[in-house]
Amino acid sequence: MARTAFFAALALLVTAEDVEEDMIRVPLKKERRNLQEQARSAELSAAPWEEREAALGTSGGTARLTLRNQLNAQYAGVIEIGTPGQPIKVLFDTGSSNLWVPTSSGLQSQRLLGYHSGFSSKKSSTFQDGSLSFHFVYGSGGVSGQFCSDDVSIGGLKMSNFSFAQVDDVRGLGSMYTSALSVFDGILGLGFADLAHRGVPSAMQALVAGRRLKEPVFSFFLGDDEDGQLVLGGVDDRHFQGPFHFVPVVSTAYWQAPLAADCRDVELAGVEGQGSPADEQPQCQPAPAVRADWRRRNIRANIAFQALMSLAWGTAMGPVFDKYLFLLGSGLAKGPRLIPAMHANSLVGVAESVSGLTSLVVAIPVGYIVDRQPTKRAWLVRRSSVLAVLAVVTGFVAVLTDELLVLTVMLVSFGAFMELSSSATDAIFADSIPAGERSAYYVTKSVLTTIGSACGPGISALGLALLGDKWQPYQIKIVIAGGLLLFLPTLLPLFLFEDPVLTEPASREAEAGVASAQSEGSTQASTADAQASNGSGVEDTRRCLCFRSKHVPVLLALADFITCIGAGMTVKFFNLFFIQDHQFSPVAISLLQTAYPLVIALFMKFTERLAKPLGRPQASLSFFSANVLCLFLLGEVSWLPLLLLLFMVRGGFANSTFPIDRSILMDYTPSTQRGMWNAIQSLTSMTWSGSAFLGGLLSDSHDYRYTFVITSLIYATACVVYAPLLWLVPRKEKAAASIRT
Repeated sequence: MARTAFFAALALLVTAEDVEEDMIRVPLKKERRNLQEQARSAELSAAPWEEREAALGTSGGTARLTLRNQLNAQYAGVIEIGTPGQPIKVLFDTGSSNLWVPTSSGLQSQRLLGYHSGFSSKKSSTFQDGSLSFHFVYGSGGVSGQFCSDDVSIGGLKMSNFSFAQVDDVRGLGSMYTSALSVFDGILGLGFADLAHRGVPSAMQALVAGRRLKEPVFSFFLGDDEDGQLVLGGVDDRHFQGPFHFVPVVSTAYWQAPLAADCRDVELAGVEGQGSPADEQPQCQPAPAVRADWRRRNIRANIAFQALMSLAWGTAMGPVFDKYLFLLGSGLAKGPRLIPAMHANSLVGVAESVSGLTSLVVAIPVGYIVDRQPTKRAWLVRRSSVLAVLAVVTGFVAVLTDELLVLTVMLVSFGAFMELSSSATDAIFADSIPAGERSAYYVTKSVLTTIGSACGPGISALGLALLGDKWQPYQIKIVIAGGLLLFLPTLLPLFLFEDPVLTEPASREAEAGVASAQSEGSTQASTADAQASNGSGVEDTRRCLCFRSKHVPVLLALADFITCIGAGMTVKFFNLFFIQDHQFSPVAISLLQTAYPLVIALFMKFTERLAKPLGRPQASLSFFSANVLCLFLLGEVSWLPLLLLLFMVRGGFANSTFPIDRSILMDYTPSTQRGMWNAIQSLTSMTWSGSAFLGGLLSDSHDYRYTFVITSLIYATACVVYAPLLWLVPRKEKAAASIRT
């Protein structure tokens, strides 16, 4: 407005003869104003915003729309679409990013034309049809139609050839739309680009890119039993007092600020919603201070913990520990046996089953606590270190005495520690990663964890080489004791975790209040969303047989369950297969287990790269199917070089899919259910442990190759269960991250 007044008082006189090579001189001539004009200018400078706008006109970058108030629940404003403009009443929604309007023909076919105004493309001379389909699901239901483009005007701000969706099916909205109380025809989204269906630019993006706004800002006033107001390009200073309190946006999807611990709403200082600021009472206590770098801190702590844990586990509990159990089962053990007539391979399976039973007992209460106490997850992580110390101490006693009961206490302690620490740290890790970016972080974590698993056997190989490279009990015990010591520094990252600010909104009903927001992501525009479990957002119409998007976690868990049945029968016996059937020395088997995880890490990167153009489920199923073939051949091939090649490649194919599948699971589960799904994964792992006992019995009664063939058939069954995900999960990760199930 000041610029408008300034240029109204000046005359620009451009002369061509003053042009030089690198400069254009523009002489300005001041136009003198009389006393009356000067007095009017001073009066307008001190006048309220509304009076200045009325006197000077719209500033070429600001628009005001009156929002009709319906029972303090719906606030609708009028926009115009087409040439000539057709008026459409829309809700301005900060939880989506697309504009959709109903078609006149669609409303007529559903007998809603008398209640709502529709858009008729035949009446617009600037309409252009499109080919992209549109489907969006809100908390109350979905709408479907097709994208197109036409001129759209919002409060006098015109966008030419703007892409929006014309919807011919609004039945999913139900009574919210069909009721006579409904005051809107369509919805105009004001969210970030991450929420835009098919990446179509939002209205704010178009206005900002076209430099139609004075500032990249929109603001709401939601009246209490009176009409509200939307201002594009600025704020109305009649509706607030004092300075704004700017709150950082914690997600590039929703206008969402950090939540207080026990609050549903976040008040913005100086903003007037219902009543004056002086009359309002605080609704909650301020949120505790959170480090600005909590995301990076949690991500690094989780990766460090997992990598160090893999290093210590690979050293103490790797192939050397398997051989130690084999020796115990061959007669070295002292104390009462866990089952009658226990043989060498059976003891290996029983030891694995002890950890599985521990997970079975601990998983459900741990998952419940993690979900019910999201603000105490970091506290749980730190307390889990007590179990780790207990496991290390009992482990030392076990290798010194060869007592099976003490060894059982060690395995139980380790099982409880791994369950509690992994469930809480994984939930924190998932909450710390922005939606749509999880697969890259999960692959990075898995690669570094796998490298740690490779370094563990490498340390074992070095120790055994120095001790004589023999399967002597004292050599094995020294290596295991050294690995147990490595668990102590592993606990340090557990004390670096912080409870994250919940970033995934769950209910559109939590959006209420008055705020101003900057379109380029620096401030919170409306009252923050509360974190809950039922979520809303974009959902695809994808179906496969009777399955829909909400079944994705169930299918993943079921496929993992079947996979673990086969894996437990085989994986624990790979080391013994090479030791017993092919006479590998301690150093040789340790070096093999050093190279094996490195191959897996390499395949993980291949899977991540393949998942980008092909899709995550497509890449995962392709690699795991190749694993089935390789495992079947392992049961038939006898030539050692080819056997080793198949073993390495099979491990890469089978294990590289885990981070991809894990990222899919986290995209389809809200934060308040991640403890439960971690518990389900632990129960699935118990299947691994139970089938390890079965694998030991089969190995004793037949041979190792027999179990390889049986496992390959079980893996093939898991592939069939996994297959519907090819249709249910979008190929693009950003699209999957927006789905709320």
